[in-house]
Amino acid sequence: MMKCFLMVKKPAGGEIEIDEEGRKIRIWSESDSGKSNIVSNNLFDCEILSHEDTPTGHSYNVLWSSGSKETLVKGIPHKAIVFLDKPEEGDQHIWNSFRHYISLGDIFPKKWRDLYRNIEEDGDDDDYEEEE
Repeated sequence: MMKCFLMVKKPAGGEIEIDEEGRKIRIWSESDSGKSNIVSNNLFDCEILSHEDTPTGHSYNVLWSSGSKETLVKGIPHKAIVFLDKPEEGDQHIWNSFRHYISLGDIFPKKWRDLYRNIEEDGDDDDYEEEE
């Protein structure tokens, strides 16, 4: 499943551009605040329509479907496109995936392992008293 981090602006001139199929055209933009717009609330389903090599890297034009409307978003950088597993279809959900109990063994020092038992025997639990 392909997703895009989208933050868009209108093309220069302020007029709404429409492509030959009647879809609005928007331009991908970085955040004006200087913060990254690669955050989960900007993540949307998208479909790559075209690719272009630019001096700054790869640039894509994508189709963004938001409900009943489709919008053409131009100039999306490679870093803003991600591939994700569909819900409950990752490798951990395969019925025959390998699962094995992993024991921690004796990795903890004796003082740590015997802490609870020593408190009961000594009756010295001053460090664990409740505050009044």
